Amino acid sequence: MIRGLPATVLLLTAPAAAWAAEEGPVIDTGDTTFILISAALVMLMVPGVALLYGGMSARRNVLNTVMLAFMCLCVVSVQWVLFGYSLAFGPDLGKFVGSLQT
Repeated sequence: MIRGLPATVLLLTAPAAAWAAEEGPVIDTGDTTFILISAALVMLMVPGVALLYGGMSARRNVLNTVMLAFMCLCVVSVQWVLFGYSLAFGPDLGKFVGSLQT
């Protein structure tokens, strides 16, 4: 009986600690949806830009121009992972831009 007492007390007091936890900031689903749709549209735009630039360049430089457009997409994707996510979803620095702390 006494051996199970500490476990019983722990189980009875654990919900109180969960209710006392502070709530974090709420992320607006509309803002998140807008950013995700905008990013998807930009990703769909890259092949079109690559074909446009490839068509405007000389025949021997088409592959180089198309790969340049896709490499720009890769660089921007890495920048989003490193900096953009925390600016978009991090704690507010002002009313419009977040900080780089996340």
